[in-house]
Amino acid sequence: MSKTHAEIDEEHNLKKAGKIIAVLKTIKPLGKCNVLDIGTGSGVIARELSKNSKTVTSIDIADDRIVKQGYTFTRVKNAKIPFEEEKFDIVVSNHVIEHIPKKEQATHCEEIFRVLKKNGVCYMATPNKYWIIGKEQRDPEVNNISYAEIVRLTKKFQIRNLTIDVIINPKKFKLDMWKSIQFLGKIIPRAILEKMNIIFPTYIVLLTKNKESIK
Repeated sequence: MSKTHAEIDEEHNLKKAGKIIAVLKTIKPLGKCNVLDIGTGSGVIARELSKNSKTVTSIDIADDRIVKQGYTFTRVKNAKIPFEEEKFDIVVSNHVIEHIPKKEQATHCEEIFRVLKKNGVCYMATPNKYWIIGKEQRDPEVNNISYAEIVRLTKKFQIRNLTIDVIINPKKFKLDMWKSIQFLGKIIPRAILEKMNIIFPTYIVLLTKNKESIK
């Protein structure tokens, strides 16, 4: 990770946290889960996760926290995660991988795989490098990736692209962004939306460490 990109706007981060929690609750009994949050930033998301989870541990390369209660914080030096294998039920990597140097992005994914328990799940969200409108896509210091690169980097996992589900059900997943394209989920058949995958502004994927992926 080259540097921190903490977002200190609490309202914005509360909306992000709401979306993440809404997604995670559809796949795991969150209250029984030990969660690792990668990229602490202001600490708002980690705090909100802690209200719904058994435990939350959060890591970042810098300590830019405004909110410090509700979770355990560890400062790290790079993409290596300083915890033992199979420690966490859930890992959250929300808009982190694009801020990691290209040469360390594979390590980021491998480390997530290592610390996840069997049948553990990683929530990963990252901008699409082919969406040219966003400011992050124009930032030369941001290493955006495509969906094909996500698939390549996470090949050890069972991957589920949740992006379309979120667009189709914005209220269910508390989506407060992409308002300009939310109407697509109401008027365009899912089969066509799947073919439009390459142009979505951001990807949200669930990565599961199951028996097949461990082999």
